[in-house]
Amino acid sequence: MNKLKVLLFSLCAMLSSCADSELEIKLKDVLEDAVRTYGMKAIEVEKARVAAPFAFANGEEIMADGENSWAGGYFIGSLWLLSQWGEDAILQESADVLTYRYKEPKGIDISELTAVVNVAHYKGYNITKNPRYEEILGMVTRLMSNSFYKVPTYRMTKPVEGEPSTYHRVTINYMPAIECFHGIGWGQNNVIHGNAVKKYLCREDGSVNEGVILDMSNPSWRKAFSVYGENAESAWARGQAWALYGYTMLYRLTEDDAFLKQSKKIAGYIMKNLPADGIPNWDFASEKQQKDSSAAAIMASAFIDLYGLTGDVSYLQVAEQQLTTLSSDEYLAKADECGGFMLKHGVENYPQSKLVDASLVYGDYYFIEAMIRYLNR
Repeated sequence: MNKLKVLLFSLCAMLSSCADSELEIKLKDVLEDAVRTYGMKAIEVEKARVAAPFAFANGEEIMADGENSWAGGYFIGSLWLLSQWGEDAILQESADVLTYRYKEPKGIDISELTAVVNVAHYKGYNITKNPRYEEILGMVTRLMSNSFYKVPTYRMTKPVEGEPSTYHRVTINYMPAIECFHGIGWGQNNVIHGNAVKKYLCREDGSVNEGVILDMSNPSWRKAFSVYGENAESAWARGQAWALYGYTMLYRLTEDDAFLKQSKKIAGYIMKNLPADGIPNWDFASEKQQKDSSAAAIMASAFIDLYGLTGDVSYLQVAEQQLTTLSSDEYLAKADECGGFMLKHGVENYPQSKLVDASLVYGDYYFIEAMIRYLNR
């Protein structure tokens, strides 16, 4: 009789461990809703033949064109992610159609095109192995390779106006975008870039500069700058998120311990400064309070990735808190609330009062990625 009780107890324990947690059940429901809403939105974008959506604020949808072109791939990338999660062939077809619209780099800066193809064409290529996407990825990679200029880093932005022609800006913003280069055989450039960003942008306390101006002729560091943060010496939250995501990704691809060390250092800074709900202020160093859900989504995805690489449960716990908060009524929009976007309370550019407290397409993308990573961990 005692053996039977032990057997039944063990069986119950096994079944309990296999059962979904409350958070897992919630995230599956959120993803199921996202498959439907993004599917409907994809049909609208296809038929209208307009740029992909970028944001929703004050009852108005803003498109990913003009100065917002850098974000043109995130809606498409979300379609690729959701099509795989939901095993939805129609959603995948929409992703394919919209991805191929970015077949030539007309009217878009190379750094912006890199951000587009990393989340659109690279995702599509990994799923379909479509040679069209491989061709586009190769073209962008060659163009980016030409952006090496006596200094071991990609020139992610144009020369600085009013300064010598050798002065260029290097920003943390495009750190995640270089993943696609690794996937098609240009990984050594990513290693060079990661080391250069670590040298010029990363601070001793684990925070990062948003950007610096380098003299490419030496090379030498000239000065730090910020466009999205409070000032050049502050800690813009989305910049910290890009850095955590980028260095975790680089370690996953290279197994270089230097990148893991940098990722842990950035993670330590973020964890030390996050509030209890896991959603950072738009700038960690600012007294002006405005939560940024997009930064939290990027961080959550990166923390889950870092947990998978290290087994350190503290990273998973941070991500769980962030996903719990982001999937709550406070941050998760109803289907008809924000034009089909998922997350509320994102911040695009606080200093310029641009899309403050808005729904942002890249916030949705990393939220979707984080949820899938968490459920597949």
